[in-house]
Amino acid sequence: SRLVEAGHHVAVILPRRYLRELAGLSDKLKYDLIPYPANTWSYFKRSPGFALLINRLALARLQRQHRFDLWHGVVTYPTGVCLINWQEHAASKGKSTPYLVRSVGDDVLVSGQEVGLRRDSQVEKLIRGTIPQVRMMIALSETMRLEYLRIGVPAERLATIPNAVNLARFHEPTNREETRALYGLARNGFVFLAVGRNHPQKDYPRLLDAILQLGRVHNRPF
Repeated sequence: SRLVEAGHHVAVILPRRYLRELAGLSDKLKYDLIPYPANTWSYFKRSPGFALLINRLALARLQRQHRFDLWHGVVTYPTGVCLINWQEHAASKGKSTPYLVRSVGDDVLVSGQEVGLRRDSQVEKLIRGTIPQVRMMIALSETMRLEYLRIGVPAERLATIPNAVNLARFHEPTNREETRALYGLARNGFVFLAVGRNHPQKDYPRLLDAILQLGRVHNRPF
């Protein structure tokens, strides 16, 4: 949305199932929504080489149709893997397009996690065999940057840019009672807000336990 406000023409390419969910919102969005060819990712489990080929062809076709100036791949696997493979192949023919890849967490992180895509040996092989070739990688944090370095991404191709927050939204007038009613919260009850996805890495059980302990210390039932 910010890129559109700055005068750029932006298109978001996403799986068809998400397009169906956004069907009622497409007219309200500032950017275009383009469907990614169906089932092209499903082949990774059966034949990674074939999957890379059909995704390479799919991305090349989208580029011919829309002539994008820049690609921004969100999530390392499978999006980033496909994007890098396509661009390395295109570069060998002198047809490359500027691009960057940005991961969100468990598609790259592995240390200390009970779950994660990289615990799949096939995914790990694809990531380690592809990601070091990336032209530019965005790390959301220092932890992510160190993980990229361990995978083999050259330091000069890494930039650390945390997730952005639109501060203007916090200056918009709000009605406290209406907001609490909207989310089913007690009018004067204690509220603890944790911002993050529901993932084992966030350790929400420990957070809830800490809140209960605070309640006991201050003699307040939470």
